Amino acid sequence: MGAPNLRAITGLRNRCVLELMYRAGLRVGEVCALKPRDLDARAGTIAVWRGKGGDRTAYLEENEEIDWLLAEWKRRRRRETAGGVFLFCTIDGGPVSVRYVEQMIARLARRAGIAARVTPHMLRHSFATELLEEGVNIRQVQVALGHKNLATTERYTHVLDSDVRQSVRVRRRL
Repeated sequence: MGAPNLRAITGLRNRCVLELMYRAGLRVGEVCALKPRDLDARAGTIAVWRGKGGDRTAYLEENEEIDWLLAEWKRRRRRETAGGVFLFCTIDGGPVSVRYVEQMIARLARRAGIAARVTPHMLRHSFATELLEEGVNIRQVQVALGHKNLATTERYTHVLDSDVRQSVRVRRRL
């Protein structure tokens, strides 16, 4: 998250893209399709239209840094880009593509010293995993991710096997 240069308009945009994928569990295509009216940072809601799982509302946690980043992006977007229909646009106003975001994440990961391959989906996966680790009900995680089928969400639970093992060990000691 610290790799984008927030002084550059593209760095600020890229950090906002990363934050929404990680903090709201958005798919890369969903974040690229957002329009300015879809994001209500004050209410912490994001309207996702025609996402892979259909229309839904995604939610952002209360966080002053995210609020500042998004407000600053919207302010600078109006002043320093050609605008455009999409929330995350290029300097000339065109949409940011899925391919661009994939390449940007790989580039920023290298800049941050991460040798492993990093993909946009890893941010979404981290979002889901953290919710589960915090004890959020899997059905609520399903809704947050926009999965139609609970079995799709259950794929995220495999990382919690260590928690099950630890729980059983603790129980055996009792």
